[in-house]
Amino acid sequence: MKFSGGVYHKDLPKGRSGGSLIIENNCIKWRKAERNYSLSLHGLTITRGGSGDRVLFLRNRNKPDVTLYCLDHGILKDLLGLADSSLIQEINKVKRRKKAGLYLVLSLIILIVSGVFGLITLKDPLVVSIVDKIPFTWEQKLGETAFKQFTLTEKFREDSLTAIFLDDLSKPILAGLSDSLPFKFYYSESAQINAFAMPGGIVVINDGLVKNAKTVEEIQGVLAHEIAHVTQRHGMRAIVSSIGMYAVLQAVIGDISGLLAIILSNGDFLLRQQFSRDAEREADQEGFALLVKQEIDPQGMVDFFKLLKNKESDAAEVMSESLSFLNTHPATSERIENLQTKVDALGEKNWKQQETFLETYRDQSN
Repeated sequence: MKFSGGVYHKDLPKGRSGGSLIIENNCIKWRKAERNYSLSLHGLTITRGGSGDRVLFLRNRNKPDVTLYCLDHGILKDLLGLADSSLIQEINKVKRRKKAGLYLVLSLIILIVSGVFGLITLKDPLVVSIVDKIPFTWEQKLGETAFKQFTLTEKFREDSLTAIFLDDLSKPILAGLSDSLPFKFYYSESAQINAFAMPGGIVVINDGLVKNAKTVEEIQGVLAHEIAHVTQRHGMRAIVSSIGMYAVLQAVIGDISGLLAIILSNGDFLLRQQFSRDAEREADQEGFALLVKQEIDPQGMVDFFKLLKNKESDAAEVMSESLSFLNTHPATSERIENLQTKVDALGEKNWKQQETFLETYRDQSN
């Protein structure tokens, strides 16, 4: 019988690989292609770990460089029929810990139910605390993996003129950041009016957005909003939030390894989660502040959101285009009014005159 699991070993790519475990000839084995790792049942130790103690880690002192892990606790029943006395003790120890874990879960449920409103209030600070523990390099890998999947269905412009255009758009905004993050900008040929950011600094701009914008400042307003999503790590916050309160609490206590495992194994699905309205408002505020800092007229950000709202109600054939952006970036009237109030409060200012590279790019790329 096969059991879902995998192996950790230094010779494997990234140090680990998933797959299945089998019990055979008094050994527990993992095989894939030409690789084969096995541990003798004699001297086998079993520990629980990972998120919610749901992962069984199998080790043997005779092979300290190999660790097998199993996600199916049904393996314990099969091992019990083959085990010697020392392994039986290991299995019983795991079962006792499982019972203790159930009691702990029940206690936590009671605690959560009794203090549900307090936990809801605390969740966002907890999520931010966890995300701060996650290395940005992990976030980059997650974003790159998701972007590779995205490129399978989308076409991108990769000519030198487009590269210069993206650089001219983004450089004035990025110059205002205190931290130098590894941003990468891509131009999709999609006609949908959209732009979005992935974890790790990948920002995609659609052709539909560029063609519908009236000014450079409108596009830069959208870019500043997307850049703020990255600097505030909204992508990772959304992923951590979607995993569940128990995993969040466990990671805060100190065990972040299980949380990272869940993120890596479910990254593609979790990346499709939308930002919360609070995250969108925060991206508005941070993006607005960044534009003002770099003396770029923030009215462009407001005008573009207004344009989208108007297009939404113009006609059914136009709605299909505008909804792409509005579904992922809900441009509510409240948000537009708040941004417009902030612009009006600035009064008359001498904003930097932008180059005419938008018109130049449109002319030369057609």
